Parts: sequence; structure tokens; C-alpha cells
Amino acid sequence: MRAALLTLSFLTMTGCASVSLAPDPLKMSQVCQSSGAADGSVAVVRVYGGRRNEGFAGGQSLAADGAGNYLVGGITQGLGSYAGNADLLLAKFLTTGETQWVRIFGGPSIDLGKAFIRTSDGGQLEAGETFGHRHTGMGYLMLGMKHHYLLLVKTDAQGLSEWHQLYVVKVGDNYRDSDMYSVLQAADGGYAFSGSTGMNPTGKKGSKMLYSDVLLAKVDASGNVEWARTYGAGGPDEAYGSTLAADGYLLAGVYSPVPGKEAADALLLKTSATGDLDWAKTFGGSKRNFFFSAVQTADGGYAAAGHTNGFGEGGKDILLIKLDEQGELLWARTYGGPEDESATSLLQTSDGGFAVVGDTSSFGDEESDAVILKTDGAGNLEWASAFGGPEAESSMSVIEPSPGKLTVLGVTQSYCDDTIVIFMLQLPEGRKSDDCTKAISPIQSTPNLTVAEPSLSSALVELEKLSDSLRKQQIATFE
Repeated sequence: MRAALLTLSFLTMTGCASVSLAPDPLKMSQVCQSSGAADGSVAVVRVYGGRRNEGFAGGQSLAADGAGNYLVGGITQGLGSYAGNADLLLAKFLTTGETQWVRIFGGPSIDLGKAFIRTSDGGQLEAGETFGHRHTGMGYLMLGMKHHYLLLVKTDAQGLSEWHQLYVVKVGDNYRDSDMYSVLQAADGGYAFSGSTGMNPTGKKGSKMLYSDVLLAKVDASGNVEWARTYGAGGPDEAYGSTLAADGYLLAGVYSPVPGKEAADALLLKTSATGDLDWAKTFGGSKRNFFFSAVQTADGGYAAAGHTNGFGEGGKDILLIKLDEQGELLWARTYGGPEDESATSLLQTSDGGFAVVGDTSSFGDEESDAVILKTDGAGNLEWASAFGGPEAESSMSVIEPSPGKLTVLGVTQSYCDDTIVIFMLQLPEGRKSDDCTKAISPIQSTPNLTVAEPSLSSALVELEKLSDSLRKQQIATFE
């Protein structure tokens, strides 16, 4: 249900001839630097990859290490022992743009990195899914694409494997296909991940998923299962983003009261630290509305971003809302033009405002462009920029490594012979229109959202941990 430029496309392309396997498989190229200010405050755009495809299947993909460097979790199709399929990608980029190290995790089938965090011990955790294989300790057992497991990979500060686990949801004797979109480190040092699970079993002919429920699961610091819960009603319900609350978790996604694709409301649900449902609210009233990202705000409330087909200027518009601590709607805004805009990631900035990133078709070139919106604390648009070339671009993640400076991560097809590669855009403090991005003027509106409190069923489900998973070590290491 989530439309992003790279989920991956699983294309076979020639890529950039300049990319080598060693010592830097993600060959960095600087494609833009704005004309310099006296203090060096310039915008810089760099791209990485190109042997086949690199990118992301989620919006939670970028972190900073506190020393000016960046950690990235995503997907590679061109590296690893099974190039051509997808593997999990973990990389560290220096503040100067060079790649310090790259790690690849995966097997002979498809492995997707869909969410990523920096952990409190200085390491990393990448979350996602794997299809069609398990490692028995002696070799790979190919099981067919109908088998779909959830995956966590924990690494140390150098990206070296500490542990990894596979999980599958069971209801009774039946396995359920599941998706993982977001991961958090819990207050006790363990991890909580969320997404969706099919509420119909997987049979001999593959998935029979007629509808899905939101999935929230908690594991300890070593990946051992503590509990797993589902939340849902009669139609497909999914969680795409999450954030820690003072006493639990807030999940953001979509709620559909009945099976079908004609209408859906954006969904927020709040749970306790043990997964008990505190409250759930939907926002919509017309056509299809989604949340893809949520944050807890400095005042103890929450903000969420996604898109709406039912309000705004036409097509899809970016939707941003603000709630108080009890989940009461304080304000809502849409931003867009005559075509499609969507948000993948949301950040509350140090000045109390918000940065929203995603993609735009209304203000791009021939295809979609990456978009960055900056608002004040009331959602009023302060500035908006687009980045891209003749092909498609999309922003996937945004952070603020130092006050006023934004770093945006995404994917582009414009700079490497139509191959999908990673881009990183660094914007200086107090940025204005520059040579690397173009100023755009989306129209801001106040949508008349219908707010409702759906009746969701909540149930404990079994999350089975599989003792044999991917390779016990990373498949390929470049340093």
C-alpha cells in the first residue's frame, strides 16, 4: 500500500561504470554544491551506488553518530554474494561524504531492510523482511516465495554482526504473512517493531491475506520475544510509522472499516508499554488518507504526516496534523498542487517547527522530485524546496544533525544512467533557495477532517522466533 520509488523495483540494469567493488562499493559522486557563503554554509548533494540498484523500502533509514558522520540502513541489489536479488545494506558515511564502511546481510533470495535505528550502545539495528530461505547452519534451505519472515539484524558500532533473528506470526497452527515498517528502542533497552500481519493463513497456493491487522511486537535486547499484539477491525489495517510515548508507543498508519480500496482513514493508536490499547483515532472523511510517520513533540503531544486524496488541491496532498497528549486534534494542514504529493518522514526541528520530506509531482521535472517542507510550530509553511532531475526522485528520511541544519536521504534515478541510487542532501543552517534545490510554492489548506474513535479488537498472538536465520556473519564486508 505504500508507494515509494524504491520498494525495490528489482530491475536488472547496467548501472554506473565507475562503481567498483573495493575499496568503496558505494562509489560517492558529488552532483551539486551551492555557491558558497563566506562561512561555508552551502548545500551539498552526493549520490552513492549504481552497480545495479540501491535504496530503501521504508522511511526510517538515516541516523547521525554525534561526530558529524551518518549511518544509513537500506537495500542493495548490486552488492553481496547474491547480487541481483536484494540484500540488507548498512553503511557509514563521513561528514565529508566518503564511505567509511559498508556491510551487506542477506541470502540467495530477497531480503529487505525497511527500518533502521541507532542503538543506545552505539551500534545499529536494522529491521525488515526476508523471503524464501533459511540458513540451517550448513547451508541455505530454499522454501519458496510464499514464506515471508520478519527480520532483525543487530550490529556493533563498526557494523559487524552481533545477532540476528527471524520471526513469524502464528495464530493457532497457521503462519501469517507479516510486514515490518518501523522499529524503536524501548526504555528498557529492548526493541519494539510494528507493521501488519495477515489475518488469513498462508496455504499451499501462497498468501490468502484478505485483510490485515496492525502488528506491534516487543523483544528484549537480545531479540528474545516478550509479547506480540494485533489491533484491527474488518478491513486492512496497517502501521507504517511509530514513536515512543511517555508511557508506551504511538503507531501511525491506515484504517479501513471494510475490505476494499475505495475509502480509508489515517490511523493513530496509542498503547501502553506492554501493548494494551489506550486509544485509537482515525482522521479522514473522504477518499483515502494515510499516515506514514509520527513523532512525539516537545510539549508531550504528537504529530503525524502522510497524504490525503480527499482534501487539498488535487491528486494526493501532504497531510500534517498535531495532537495534544490525550490525542485531541489541535490542527491539521495540507500542502500540495494539482498533481500528487506524499510524505514519508517527519521531524520536529529544534525551533519547535516541523520538517516533512517525501515527493512531489506538481512541482517536479518530468517525473517526481524529492520534496522538503519546513513549517513553524502551528504548521504554517515557512519554505519548501524540491530536488531532482529528469527522472524520479523521492526523499525517505530527514534528521537535524545540528540546530538549523537538515540532512535528507532519498533515492534518485536521474544521476546514474537510470539506475536507482542513494542521494544525501545536506542543507545549511538558515537555508534559503540555492543552486542545488529549487524553491516551490505548494498551497497550504486547512482540511475539515472527520475524527472518529474506531472500535478495534486487540489480541495477543504468538511470535515464533526461528533459531536458524541468515548467515551467521555478514556476507560481504568492504572497508
